[in-house]
Amino acid sequence: MPEESNFPNYKNPFDYVSTLFGVGLIRFAPGTWGTLFSVFLWLVFFEKLSSNTIAVLLAVILAIVCCHFSSKDLNNKDQKAIVIDELAGMWVALLICSPLIESNYNKDDVYGYVNVFIVFLAFRFFDILKPFPISYFDKNLKNGFGIVFDDLVAGIFASIFTILLYNLF
Repeated sequence: MPEESNFPNYKNPFDYVSTLFGVGLIRFAPGTWGTLFSVFLWLVFFEKLSSNTIAVLLAVILAIVCCHFSSKDLNNKDQKAIVIDELAGMWVALLICSPLIESNYNKDDVYGYVNVFIVFLAFRFFDILKPFPISYFDKNLKNGFGIVFDDLVAGIFASIFTILLYNLF
């Protein structure tokens, strides 16, 4: 097994992508930075949020493949620098909440970003605290799929929470 200190190896393109091009190397809260970068990419590249099902599906597949190849030789499979799983989970949350967000979203209005920020906060809450069953998947699935799956479930939880919040208020 290679030492964790040798990760990432930028000669390996999977390591480069799995760290979201180096964002995961930020020492303080790499998952939060990876999620922020994911939101930035979403807002820059996707004008109409709800039309991105294929892009999200491709991002999830890419995340699973990259996590598999980046972590296969590591002792700690879910290395902190691997943050492409945050992108997959956050994009799932944004996709599910997109009809709700779009009904209140205006790119020319600063307040339109509040809706996306609420999804971001909900995702980080569930990704960090990992309530059951997220914690179960995080502890028991130690492969490329498992690294991504707990974040996908966190994204679904964040979506449910956000939708409930919007319906209550």
